[in-house]
Amino acid sequence: MRKWIINMGILTGIWLTLAGCGAPKAQVIMEAETAAADGTETQAGQELLGDPKERVEETVSFLEQFESSLSFQDMDRERAAAYGGPLEDSYAFYGRETEDGAGYVLGIKIRKESLLDGLTVYGEDDHMEAVIQNNQDGGYDTVYELDGISVFLSGSSQNGVLNEVLYLQPEDLETPEELLNAFDLGYCHGAAGAAYVRDVLERQVRFTPPDTEAYLAVEVERDGELCTEYVPLTREEEREILDSKEPVPLEDGDRLEFFVSQETYEEQDIDGGAVTAPALRIAEERCGFRPSYIEPDMDIEKKEETREEAEKENEGEAGEETGEENEEAREEAGEESEEAREEAGERAREAMENGEADGD
Repeated sequence: MRKWIINMGILTGIWLTLAGCGAPKAQVIMEAETAAADGTETQAGQELLGDPKERVEETVSFLEQFESSLSFQDMDRERAAAYGGPLEDSYAFYGRETEDGAGYVLGIKIRKESLLDGLTVYGEDDHMEAVIQNNQDGGYDTVYELDGISVFLSGSSQNGVLNEVLYLQPEDLETPEELLNAFDLGYCHGAAGAAYVRDVLERQVRFTPPDTEAYLAVEVERDGELCTEYVPLTREEEREILDSKEPVPLEDGDRLEFFVSQETYEEQDIDGGAVTAPALRIAEERCGFRPSYIEPDMDIEKKEETREEAEKENEGEAGEETGEENEEAREEAGEESEEAREEAGERAREAMENGEADGD
């Protein structure tokens, strides 16, 4: 069960705003698109935000570059608007879907003020409610309900525009997880989140594991928090990691894992392999990963020396353990030999005594 709670901010006179909006959907979108074309405004006090189609194209182009393996196409406009339910008076809804059943819906704010401003959206599973706090008893009163939506996110790409872009995940469509993460961080976490999303794109890493490719799972610290980044690997990089004879000693706190591609799994029946030197190099280059035994300002040569020292230390400990085991084996063998000599002597004495008794 997933819960999504989004605070939409506080707007003075929210009840007046909510009660006063009731223009037909087609008329509202037509006003926005016409005003964007001729530079005019409609309805006093309701400043338009420009052509919603142009803004949704920019958002779609940004999001879908994070999952280039999926081929999206436009959803029927009426069907997309149906997911928005009562919010279609304030937002123009556009859907995108694939032939395999994945998809999402974006809501583009038409005016600076909308039906969501001042509300909190709360939801469980496929039911969402937009609520407002009741000043009398401190509880919440439901203003709008949205069904068939498993994820609801609200963000902005322009300063000062509240709830500018909505992300709706229909329950009947498969979630494109990479796009969902890109929207969440890029539109809902301010300038820092947007900068991190651009950095992820530039470094060609992912928020989620790839479906069929080999990859590295790398845990790193970003802005004081630990997060896992996934590095897709080419076939050549995968083979280099598998063929390398240089295992990397990792401490318990170091999380760097290597997973093979689906093709390699089917051929060799293995899920992953040892983390070798090529894997460490790629994790350093793409994610800035550094094992615990490497100091932050340590150069490459010093790093290799430290790695070799760690390996020698491990070999030394293994040698000491082997020496102790050999010594124990020799002691046990000595004890067994002493027992054998005593038994042989006893048998000889018994034979001599029996011979004397027989006169031999």
